[in-house]
Amino acid sequence: MLEHRVVAEQTLGRRLERADEVHHINRHKTDNRPENLVVLSGPDHAYITALDNWRDLKELKSQLARYRELYGELPEE
Repeated sequence: MLEHRVVAEQTLGRRLERADEVHHINRHKTDNRPENLVVLSGPDHAYITALDNWRDLKELKSQLARYRELYGELPEE
């Protein structure tokens, strides 16, 4: 059994169902501290993961815009 699932079960005081998914709040898969884990349904976990990915993309776009303001276009590979 995966460590994050064991920690979540110990924290909740019950066995996890097959459908339960354990989300790492800070998205560091090796950080299995109880305060970093939350048990979610599959759809909720997919939704939160999609939001995290959208926020990452939004931040990258912002950084790219800032780079272009300071230095112009990125060099070709």
